[in-house]
Amino acid sequence: MTQVTLHNLSKTYDRHHPAVVDVCLDIPCGRITALLGPSGCGKTTLLKMIAGLLPPSGGDVCFDGQSVLHVPAERRGAVMVFQNHLLFPTLSVFDNVAFGLKMRGEPRTVIGDRVAAMLDLVKLSGYEGRRPHQLSGGQRQRVALARALVIEPKVLLLDEPLSNLDAHLRIEMRDLIYGLQRQLGITTVVVTHDQEEAVILADQIALIFDGALHQAGAPGDFYERPNTQAIARFFGGANFIPGHKSGAYVDTTLGPFRHRGSRLPDGPVLATIRPENIRLVADGEADNTVGGTVVSRVYAGTHTRLRLQAGIPQSLPLEVITEVGDRPRHQEGDSVQLQLPAQKIWLLPDDR
Repeated sequence: MTQVTLHNLSKTYDRHHPAVVDVCLDIPCGRITALLGPSGCGKTTLLKMIAGLLPPSGGDVCFDGQSVLHVPAERRGAVMVFQNHLLFPTLSVFDNVAFGLKMRGEPRTVIGDRVAAMLDLVKLSGYEGRRPHQLSGGQRQRVALARALVIEPKVLLLDEPLSNLDAHLRIEMRDLIYGLQRQLGITTVVVTHDQEEAVILADQIALIFDGALHQAGAPGDFYERPNTQAIARFFGGANFIPGHKSGAYVDTTLGPFRHRGSRLPDGPVLATIRPENIRLVADGEADNTVGGTVVSRVYAGTHTRLRLQAGIPQSLPLEVITEVGDRPRHQEGDSVQLQLPAQKIWLLPDDR
């Protein structure tokens, strides 16, 4: 298993348009790291620099502590699976998967055994003789994945592996990638713009905005402990309440609330809490509460999404997600009592 480290990695195509800016990142061995961010933020550029397909303008790429900056891509031990598969259209599934082994001059028996084993892993046994045009999009992606893994690389790099697939195929392919990585233990880097995909697949997420790394950590950190308001918004649904931190409390227009603790100094802050962490309670049942009125509701089967106006006389819109049974309990115009649990309130710098 190989650990990848990026030291101040940069790529500039011209002085006014840096694609990647001083990215420092430890990619742990034997785990999945997702490079997450909006389209055009530099994720694929980073992936190509790790693979050796694109020279950086500055910084270094290390495998197990050794620089690979001057090691050509074919000797680096990293293999990249592209978004559009790049299969050879005139070759069979078998020959596509065997291509790298043949280029290495492996014996025919070794090639046959390893290709058969890999096609079995990606659930394509029996498809050896088919051409790419005879396969579905998901099957072509599996062939590309098998071709990458059959040469036993140190690092697997996946560029938007699910983006061209239908919804049900995305789930199947996502589960396959996760299962293969866990089975083989290969260090894997996945590029994606999809937050849910990153959270489900990755052990670590590196969030990229405008070519710069804004936060790296476990998936739960981005939901519960985002570094900035922009990160909290990118992961969707967070409520923001302006306030003033004073010790263990934050004073807001909705009243004072205890919070989970923060290293921020006393002063202006944004208290943030996710909709699923706000509880509907009875009067007097809990502390850290505020009254509100239901403005609208959306029933989604497993839950109801409520929009409320909270606080009297000052009013602030809040969004709440509640679990429901067969029918929603709360209607528009209902008065409710909301608890904002202290351990779920996270304070951010007020950089508005």
